[in-house]
Amino acid sequence: MADTAAALARERATREVVQQRALALERVNQQLSDQAERLTEHAGFRQSLEDKLAHAHAALEHYRTASREQRERDMLVRGAKLLDI
Repeated sequence: MADTAAALARERATREVVQQRALALERVNQQLSDQAERLTEHAGFRQSLEDKLAHAHAALEHYRTASREQRERDMLVRGAKLLDI
């Protein structure tokens, strides 16, 4: 009888340990899933920032080119006016 009670106590203790480890595993899996989701969101956010940066660089280059072309046109107009004088 004592052996049976001891065996039942060990089984109960083993079941508790298994249940605790199962819960711990579930928590770790959830944390892993959450981390993967955050990583995906971060990658999307980073890509968005990189796209905005590329667009800003293109806009700046367009502005520089347009400004340079405008200065060249203005110089030609001034030169033509000086020749007319």
